[in-house]
Amino acid sequence: MSWRQQDLVSSTGYCKKLNQVDSLFNVNNILLKDLVSKSIKKYNISNLELKQASELSKFGSGSGSGSGGYYRVIESLCHYTRDWTNQGSVEIQPLITYFKNQLISTNVDFKNTIAIVPGSGLGRMSHELTKLNFKKVHAIEYSWLMVLFNEFVYANENEVDEKICSKPNTYKIHPYIHNYSNQLSNDLQFRSVEFEQLNMKPNNLTIHKHDFNHFDITKYHTKEELPPNILILTCFFLDTAENLIDYFDSINRICDNFKGSKTWINVGPLKYGTAAKCELNYQELKSVRDKMGWETISEDEDSGDVDVLGYLTDEESLWRGYYGVTKWTCIKK
Repeated sequence: MSWRQQDLVSSTGYCKKLNQVDSLFNVNNILLKDLVSKSIKKYNISNLELKQASELSKFGSGSGSGSGGYYRVIESLCHYTRDWTNQGSVEIQPLITYFKNQLISTNVDFKNTIAIVPGSGLGRMSHELTKLNFKKVHAIEYSWLMVLFNEFVYANENEVDEKICSKPNTYKIHPYIHNYSNQLSNDLQFRSVEFEQLNMKPNNLTIHKHDFNHFDITKYHTKEELPPNILILTCFFLDTAENLIDYFDSINRICDNFKGSKTWINVGPLKYGTAAKCELNYQELKSVRDKMGWETISEDEDSGDVDVLGYLTDEESLWRGYYGVTKWTCIKK
């Protein structure tokens, strides 16, 4: 830009805005520093390991390095807004309501059922299931970053010494400062949300850093400990598969360990990514589901009235992203 153009832009207060954004980065960093500190203690990460990770990141080695890693951290902060603040309720509450209604209508025996949530993210759905008194809820997430952010929801989850009891903190997050496009004003870009930690992780919840396709329920429960029933809950998960049939096979393999009722509830789009080997439309997915032994007992799939849900969208910006979703409940034949 020429000097005249720079002066013209500067006269709008643009440069002052950039300085303000820098100061708000520091606000977001308070949460991130605490999360990193607790995670290092929990997993006993040495200074040498931290140094090695830092060196590798300079060469773009690993999925969490470079600009991609930066984006993932921003995305995780936005997930706190979606999953764990009042401002995110417009996106998360319809999901919670649907799942609870389906569980009630299918008469799931919570105390005699294990619930498994693959692709659990920051764990809000898993947490809601624990409040229904399932015998056990297994939250399975492939991303280390998401797992650490999920664990940080619970103030005392990462304490190495069980005698230490940390007081839950309330953090201010500015989730929209990283995006300059489609903003109407500085006030809207700078606005904040409050994320309040919970005290303790529920006793019936286990958070796993794991590839769902290799998850073995018998490593965590003996045959004698396993209750008769299982619930699989998939939320914005199926279209993340590189091989969708692998997901179906894994679900069936896990369900084979249970002798009672086997229920599968799903909400999510079919926006395939990750170099998908097959990209089934909903009718094709239903056909595969039926061939693999699942009977549909409830579904909302009228193509003329598909439910639309926001996903990490800023309701006060000029661009807002929404997904049409499939919603269905099946039982194993």
